[in-house]
Amino acid sequence: MEYQVEQVISELSKIDSASESILTSADKEKEDYAKEMSEKTESLDRELEENVKKHIEEFKVKLQADNDKILKQMRANTEKDLQKLDDAFKTNHTKMAGDIFAELIKE
Repeated sequence: MEYQVEQVISELSKIDSASESILTSADKEKEDYAKEMSEKTESLDRELEENVKKHIEEFKVKLQADNDKILKQMRANTEKDLQKLDDAFKTNHTKMAGDIFAELIKE
């Protein structure tokens, strides 16, 4: 009977060792998986940051080009308006001066 008890204790000891080995292996796998996930997360974060920076830069370039185009058109329109005013003044400055003079002496 004593032999059977020792045999049971021996088997229980083997089972305990095996379960400890399994738990140790599971902990190692868990650590490895956590490390892998951390590395993937960092990689994805870097990739996302690079993509965001790229899109922001592309947007800035497009916005600057659009602004330059609008500004160029505004300058052209302003030049046309100034030319029209200058032409009107050259054509009518004598009449304008006479009208102003007439208003001044009328009072």
